[in-house]
Amino acid sequence: MTVKTQKNRMGVRSMQYDIMKKLFLSLVFTLILSSCSNEIHREGKLFFYRSEGTKLFTLYQNDDQNYLLSTKLSPLRSDWEKKISGHPFEPAFFIFDNYILCNCKKGKVCLLDSSDGNVAVSVDSSAVITENSKGFAVHEGVFYSLCDDNSICAVNIKQNEPLWKFKLKDNESVTLQFKVEGNYMIYGSNSSELVVLNLKNGTEIWRIEPLENLEKAYTFPETVIAGYDLIDGFDIAKGTGKWVTQHEGKVRCVMDGLIVAQSDDFFTVLFAENGVKSWDYPRTGTTFLTCQESLSLSAFTVKNLEDEAQTEEDVAEYFDKVYIFNASTGERIFDYNSSDNLRVLNMTGFMTDRFYLALEEKNEGYDEITVKMFSSTDFKEGLNYVFGNDSTSEEVYISWMHTDINYTVFRISTITGTSVETNFLFRTDTAEKLGRMESYPEIVTGTNAYDIISYDDYFNVVEKTLPDFLIYD
Repeated sequence: MTVKTQKNRMGVRSMQYDIMKKLFLSLVFTLILSSCSNEIHREGKLFFYRSEGTKLFTLYQNDDQNYLLSTKLSPLRSDWEKKISGHPFEPAFFIFDNYILCNCKKGKVCLLDSSDGNVAVSVDSSAVITENSKGFAVHEGVFYSLCDDNSICAVNIKQNEPLWKFKLKDNESVTLQFKVEGNYMIYGSNSSELVVLNLKNGTEIWRIEPLENLEKAYTFPETVIAGYDLIDGFDIAKGTGKWVTQHEGKVRCVMDGLIVAQSDDFFTVLFAENGVKSWDYPRTGTTFLTCQESLSLSAFTVKNLEDEAQTEEDVAEYFDKVYIFNASTGERIFDYNSSDNLRVLNMTGFMTDRFYLALEEKNEGYDEITVKMFSSTDFKEGLNYVFGNDSTSEEVYISWMHTDINYTVFRISTITGTSVETNFLFRTDTAEKLGRMESYPEIVTGTNAYDIISYDDYFNVVEKTLPDFLIYD
């Protein structure tokens, strides 16, 4: 072997070593960066976002192109990203089960598989998706969508095969989101008509005469209830009236076979099948209704009625209070009244296992809020969460915001809005107050919190913990 050949081989080995070294260092740097990174950055304007489970979906626009970005949470990392079409100024999307509804291309409405962003099914459609769009549903493997210029299509998602098409009337548009009940699909039109289609073949079964200012539709196995200027119930198969009489008011809660309606003077519990009144509760003073539909419970927070008392004996009756009723029977099963030193503010966080009552104790120069936790099943009292109230407003309102295994958050604001609000962080297991929060994160999942920082030309998603939002004096 010549000296020249040896040098050449040594040079090649040296180059190979340098390349391997660079690749190794690059890999190590990438691993360190990806493992330590707690931030997602994108150039462009953020328009819309939704979180679902352990994923965050963001829709942003860069150089007039819309993008849909899927991000995995806990830990934060990019999942997939896709160019899409959509509205130039207010694009949006909807999440149905494991699918994302959007305009994947111009003139197309698509369902994307949320796991990888691939198109599961698409239809030709003039619909441009915004946050207020109506006319879409996913039910038992079938995609129901506005299609073409003025039709409704049903498509088998797995096989990507059309099942039927229904032509809307001239100048008709869908104003209530599709609802599926049994073998029927229900929608509302811009002429305030309620329309029912056969779910299997798309033929029209019936449409009711215009209902002035039709806003909502609620479905039960044999009845569809229309919320418009009044409330009325119709046979879902025939469209004939089922209710004994129309009811004045608005639907506030829907439970098993019951609805709770609110009128000027009463909260009224009605049987869904015939509209007959089961029981009612008077709306004296300022009364808030909170329902726990799964447990068929209705709770009323009654406030600021002391001025209506006619005699001293009436004062106790007019104190601020919370009553909980069994909606099915009308039986009052829980009550909590204000006392001389503790005023009931409101109920919040009415869940299947617990709810919270917020109380206020007024002291000279300092007001204290106590939030008591109760069981929703046996109404036993649990932990008390205590924090100060610096607000001078008499319309204080307390909201439960979040609970996980480590932390619980409550918010203090006013009845009329949240323009002025303060959030307090507590330990869940001991109710120890950790302090005030600078702000409340846009997304909280498990024990992690995610701050979305958006500007005109870029946005960041930052992974944090709830204590990161504390104010340290």
